[in-house]
Amino acid sequence: FSESNVSTIFAGTTMDATKHLALKNRLYAFNKGMKRTQRNAYFFGDSITDGSNATSNGGPYPYVLNRWTKLLSDSLGFNEINYGLAGRVLIESTPTPYPPSMVVNSTTVIPTKTIDDDYIFIAYGVNDARYLIDDGYTNYTTVLFTSQLQDVIDNILAQGWSAGDIVFVTGYKTSSTFTAQYGNLVTATHTVGNANGCQVIDVSGLSYVPGDNIHPDQDGHTEIAAYIETQLI
Repeated sequence: FSESNVSTIFAGTTMDATKHLALKNRLYAFNKGMKRTQRNAYFFGDSITDGSNATSNGGPYPYVLNRWTKLLSDSLGFNEINYGLAGRVLIESTPTPYPPSMVVNSTTVIPTKTIDDDYIFIAYGVNDARYLIDDGYTNYTTVLFTSQLQDVIDNILAQGWSAGDIVFVTGYKTSSTFTAQYGNLVTATHTVGNANGCQVIDVSGLSYVPGDNIHPDQDGHTEIAAYIETQLI
């Protein structure tokens, strides 16, 4: 039984908006247990969110059907809306590499929440860490990341979302010259996310090994999706 059927079935009845919403929420709870919510999940992030290094597993499907966001959405019955793009960062600064940043997106792309929306996933930090050690981006700091992470949360809340709807995915495995800086941003994500009551899911304890030292392979995408599913509230 679908939530989308409710308006059709009860059209023309005397059910008021409050009761209508309550019924849809009860149906949503039932459908969520059955992993068929039909609600939207929005994913913001970089090339890992976009699905870089995911494969078709020898089949006819493009990598976007095997990235962790798609695997998670398919398993939980979400409608995946993916804004992941290679090189993207959270910080808005002068200069800003690969604009728009998540700070800008949080003011221009985040929709007003409706009954058809469920979660907003945010997974940044890897590219931000890279610019923390780039002499061409002296304005890039952990303090700025922390401050603007709060701005992103505030902008999302202003669109009618609750803090629990916001899910930060952090702790991707990296082995590079900016690994220590990324660790600082992971800590900042935990601090700010937890202080606001958001969900923070740290994937650093998983077993996958990124072949290029940054991007998870197909096994990594599969493991990340499975783990997030176990942690999502």
